[in-house]
Amino acid sequence: MKDCAATEVEELERLLSATVAKADRYLPRTLVERSQATFLRYMDAECLVAASVHFPGSEYPLLVSDCEIGLLTNRIEQVRYDMADAISLRG
Repeated sequence: MKDCAATEVEELERLLSATVAKADRYLPRTLVERSQATFLRYMDAECLVAASVHFPGSEYPLLVSDCEIGLLTNRIEQVRYDMADAISLRG
């Protein structure tokens, strides 16, 4: 289970990177990069806190991964939404 969750996190991280790279074409690059860096710091801190009540238990890594999966999924959708909005405004 832990390995599956870690693999899903890796896949979502790759998808997010690709989505952010594509968004750079439609949104201001410096703002996208700053937003992405801030998101990654937030995700790291939030997932550690969210799982901390189970530290150092055996389910701790899985809870961190589950948190990351949720936040990465939401971030991908947010970047896609922002990109679609920018595209639609360009006509």
